Amino acid sequence: MKTIFQYLKSYVSENFNWRLYSLFGIWLFILFVFNYSLDFEDGYVDRIKNFPGRFLGHFLLMIVPYLGACLLLVSFEKSDFLKSKEFWLKLILAFSLLAFYRSAYFQKLFCSFFDIKACIFLYKIAIKFFRLFILLLPLLIFYKMDKKDMVGFYGLTFSPKHLKIYVPLLLIMAVLIFLSTFLQSIQDFYPMYFKSGGIAFAKFNNWPNWATIAAFEVSYLSNFISIEFFFRGFLIFSFVRLLGPQVVLPAVCCYAVLHFGKPFVEAFSSIFGGYILSILALKTKNIWGGIFLHVGIAGLMELFAWIT
Repeated sequence: MKTIFQYLKSYVSENFNWRLYSLFGIWLFILFVFNYSLDFEDGYVDRIKNFPGRFLGHFLLMIVPYLGACLLLVSFEKSDFLKSKEFWLKLILAFSLLAFYRSAYFQKLFCSFFDIKACIFLYKIAIKFFRLFILLLPLLIFYKMDKKDMVGFYGLTFSPKHLKIYVPLLLIMAVLIFLSTFLQSIQDFYPMYFKSGGIAFAKFNNWPNWATIAAFEVSYLSNFISIEFFFRGFLIFSFVRLLGPQVVLPAVCCYAVLHFGKPFVEAFSSIFGGYILSILALKTKNIWGGIFLHVGIAGLMELFAWIT
């Protein structure tokens, strides 16, 4: 924990600005009130049936908060990164990928290849692995441009470092996660397996329940590798040359909005979790710690939800 505190203290002492952070907090407050008072994501965006409309909805839902935070940075940092063609090219591609990641729906096509009852369960497993490649492979386009300023592929290296500094943080989070599972909103949302169709799949295809649970949880947890890669990898390491160390704030804002389909307490806590993980990624030049922590938190949330 001492190392983590040192990293956080160093970053905050160098970059904290009361006025900027206050306006950033107001921007987040507006976004949260807008979404949770109108049930915007669940009630509108996620209910769009056609792919073009769903894609556009998710694209705007994610890019508007990011750009709003960028405008705040420009007004304080006197930076001209908004005039950069590189910035807009990366931004449009990155958020197009994210929108496709969130809106792509191939269930009918997928299930047409399999004569299996309750096929939706297999689809939900396959799509999570597919989405991992959706984010990783296209961003190779920018890797030549960015690689001289980073270690590994946007923080993904063959030698995970700094993992031990995250263990105490995960233990602290384990206590908070366990307590949160007694909240009704969390109990209504978790475990995610109950929404996967795994129970019906096991029943109709004579699979043991433990096998469907294990298959789903592995695919579910793999989803957090792609999330860490995008939010702590690409949005930090690819944009830091343009935005400077304050690159953390727009990434955090966008990451919080990603949680709008989840219970309010989880979405709100993602602001602080995203802020800490973004700083640690920036300081360590590595995202394996974030992957370890994120997968651990998600796994514990599922485990404790089963228990409670």
